[in-house]
Amino acid sequence: MAATPQSGALAMKYVSSGGTLLLYQFVGFLGLGLALDALGFMSELALLPMFLCNLVVAYQLGKAAQAMGRNRWLYTLAAGLPPGAIAVCVLLYSAAWTRSMDGTR
Repeated sequence: MAATPQSGALAMKYVSSGGTLLLYQFVGFLGLGLALDALGFMSELALLPMFLCNLVVAYQLGKAAQAMGRNRWLYTLAAGLPPGAIAVCVLLYSAAWTRSMDGTR
């Protein structure tokens, strides 16, 4: 039977993947917006895919909050919009980092 990782390491895994997806989301939004503008379309059309991709980021950050023993749904709903996702990602990353450095659960 495989050993389960500590909650700090598991939270760090989810926060890292959520933060990476958030970064890719903003780069993709910028590229898609510029491409749509160059093709003569409204660049605001890139907002819909950005919000849809943000649901995956919110899910990852909610799983990180759950691994740290916090309210999963509160953090998932807070990360539902991109500015909230940035704030939740920074908050959870700092908490997971201190947890992994302390060695506490």
